[in-house]
Amino acid sequence: MDDTVKKILSCMKMRNITDKQLTKDIGINKSAVTDWKTGKTKSYKKHIDKIADYLGVSSDYLLGRSDDPLPPVDMKDVTIVKESYVGPLDPAEKEWLESVLAAYREKIKQDGEKK
Repeated sequence: MDDTVKKILSCMKMRNITDKQLTKDIGINKSAVTDWKTGKTKSYKKHIDKIADYLGVSSDYLLGRSDDPLPPVDMKDVTIVKESYVGPLDPAEKEWLESVLAAYREKIKQDGEKK
């Protein structure tokens, strides 16, 4: 079993997601996960973005290109949400928010390493 499949299965286990649930929810063949486990196919490659989104991780993490499981945070999205509720971010607020997100990402990464 290759490393990508191991990461997919690990993420599924941490979220209590069954093979059947994953395949149904992302719309792929119901035997796909079994086929990945046995090495029969590597069809996960063409679905990697859907799988990553569903599992709440980055495709780079699943493919082994990053040790950070969390998808990148687009500060533009954070700014839009903040401005919708409070108003424009000043530079100090933006810096603070980025540091909070960085700390959160680091905690998630460390928690994942403990399991």
